[in-house]
Amino acid sequence: MNNRDWQADKQTWDEFNNGWFPGGASNNRDAFVEFAYFAMDALPYWLQQYAVWKAKAYEAEVKAHEAESREKKLKEAIETAIKEKAVWGDAGNALDVVVRYLGDTLTALYTKEEPK
Repeated sequence: MNNRDWQADKQTWDEFNNGWFPGGASNNRDAFVEFAYFAMDALPYWLQQYAVWKAKAYEAEVKAHEAESREKKLKEAIETAIKEKAVWGDAGNALDVVVRYLGDTLTALYTKEEPK
Protein backbone atom coordinates (compact mmCIF):
# COMPACT_ATOMS: atom_id res chain seq x y z
CA MET A 1 0.00 0.00 0.00
CA ASN A 2 1.52 3.31 -1.08
CA ASN A 3 1.95 6.26 1.24
CA ARG A 4 -0.65 8.94 0.76
CA ASP A 5 -0.58 12.68 1.29
CA TRP A 6 -3.25 13.62 3.80
CA GLN A 7 -3.43 17.24 2.63
CA ALA A 8 -3.80 16.22 -1.01
CA ASP A 9 -6.52 13.69 -0.12
CA LYS A 10 -8.31 16.31 1.97
CA GLN A 11 -8.14 18.79 -0.90
CA THR A 12 -9.51 16.20 -3.33
CA TRP A 13 -12.32 15.39 -0.89
CA ASP A 14 -13.13 19.09 -0.48
CA GLU A 15 -13.23 19.60 -4.25
CA PHE A 16 -15.62 16.67 -4.72
CA ASN A 17 -17.65 17.59 -1.67
CA ASN A 18 -18.08 21.20 -2.76
CA GLY A 19 -18.79 20.22 -6.35
CA TRP A 20 -21.39 17.52 -6.10
CA PHE A 21 -22.78 16.96 -2.61
CA PRO A 22 -25.89 17.72 -2.51
CA GLY A 23 -27.34 19.30 -5.59
CA GLY A 24 -24.02 20.02 -7.30
CA ALA A 25 -22.69 17.75 -9.99
CA SER A 26 -24.13 14.67 -8.27
CA ASN A 27 -25.93 13.84 -11.49
CA ASN A 28 -22.60 13.79 -13.33
CA ARG A 29 -21.78 10.11 -13.67
CA ASP A 30 -18.14 10.75 -14.61
CA ALA A 31 -17.55 12.83 -11.46
CA PHE A 32 -19.16 10.14 -9.33
CA VAL A 33 -17.05 7.39 -10.90
CA GLU A 34 -13.90 9.48 -10.46
CA PHE A 35 -14.75 10.01 -6.81
CA ALA A 36 -15.52 6.31 -6.31
CA TYR A 37 -12.07 5.36 -7.64
CA PHE A 38 -10.46 7.98 -5.42
CA ALA A 39 -12.33 6.65 -2.37
CA MET A 40 -11.54 3.02 -3.19
CA ASP A 41 -7.86 3.92 -3.32
CA ALA A 42 -7.71 6.26 -0.31
CA LEU A 43 -10.06 4.61 2.17
CA PRO A 44 -8.15 1.33 2.76
CA TYR A 45 -4.95 3.27 3.36
CA TRP A 46 -6.50 5.65 5.90
CA LEU A 47 -8.35 2.81 7.65
CA GLN A 48 -5.04 0.97 8.01
CA GLN A 49 -3.37 4.16 9.28
CA TYR A 50 -6.17 4.58 11.83
CA ALA A 51 -5.56 1.05 13.11
CA VAL A 52 -1.83 1.80 13.49
CA TRP A 53 -2.50 5.08 15.29
CA LYS A 54 -5.07 3.43 17.55
CA ALA A 55 -2.59 0.69 18.52
CA LYS A 56 0.12 3.27 19.23
CA ALA A 57 -2.29 5.31 21.36
CA TYR A 58 -3.23 2.20 23.34
CA GLU A 59 0.44 1.33 23.85
CA ALA A 60 1.15 4.88 25.06
CA GLU A 61 -1.81 4.67 27.45
CA VAL A 62 -0.53 1.39 28.91
CA LYS A 63 2.97 2.83 29.34
CA ALA A 64 1.56 5.94 31.02
CA HIS A 65 -0.43 3.77 33.43
CA GLU A 66 2.67 1.69 34.22
CA ALA A 67 4.70 4.87 34.82
CA GLU A 68 2.03 6.25 37.15
CA SER A 69 2.04 2.97 39.07
CA ARG A 70 5.84 3.04 39.41
CA GLU A 71 5.75 6.67 40.52
CA LYS A 72 3.19 5.83 43.21
CA LYS A 73 5.29 2.91 44.50
CA LEU A 74 8.45 5.05 44.52
CA LYS A 75 6.64 7.79 46.44
CA GLU A 76 5.46 5.23 48.99
CA ALA A 77 9.02 3.85 49.31
CA ILE A 78 10.47 7.30 49.85
CA GLU A 79 7.83 8.14 52.45
CA THR A 80 8.54 4.85 54.24
CA ALA A 81 12.27 5.56 54.15
CA ILE A 82 11.75 9.00 55.69
CA LYS A 83 9.63 7.53 58.48
CA GLU A 84 12.15 4.73 59.11
CA LYS A 85 14.77 7.02 60.65
CA ALA A 86 12.31 8.22 63.27
CA VAL A 87 11.43 4.61 64.14
CA TRP A 88 15.03 3.48 64.55
CA GLY A 89 16.45 6.62 66.10
CA ASP A 90 19.93 5.32 65.29
CA ALA A 91 20.94 6.77 61.94
CA GLY A 92 23.32 3.90 61.09
CA ASN A 93 20.73 1.17 61.59
CA ALA A 94 18.05 3.24 59.89
CA LEU A 95 20.30 3.79 56.89
CA ASP A 96 20.90 0.05 56.47
CA VAL A 97 17.17 -0.69 56.59
CA VAL A 98 16.31 2.20 54.26
CA VAL A 99 18.96 1.24 51.70
CA ARG A 100 17.79 -2.38 51.68
CA TYR A 101 14.13 -1.33 51.39
CA LEU A 102 14.77 1.14 48.56
CA GLY A 103 16.97 -1.36 46.74
CA ASP A 104 14.26 -4.01 46.96
CA THR A 105 11.69 -1.51 45.69
CA LEU A 106 13.83 -0.52 42.70
CA THR A 107 14.52 -4.16 41.87
CA ALA A 108 10.80 -4.97 42.01
CA LEU A 109 9.89 -2.03 39.80
CA TYR A 110 12.61 -2.15 37.18
CA THR A 111 13.63 -5.80 36.83
CA LYS A 112 11.70 -7.51 34.07
CA GLU A 113 10.66 -11.11 34.42
CA GLU A 114 12.50 -13.56 32.21
CA PRO A 115 10.29 -14.96 29.42
CA LYS A 116 9.26 -18.57 29.93
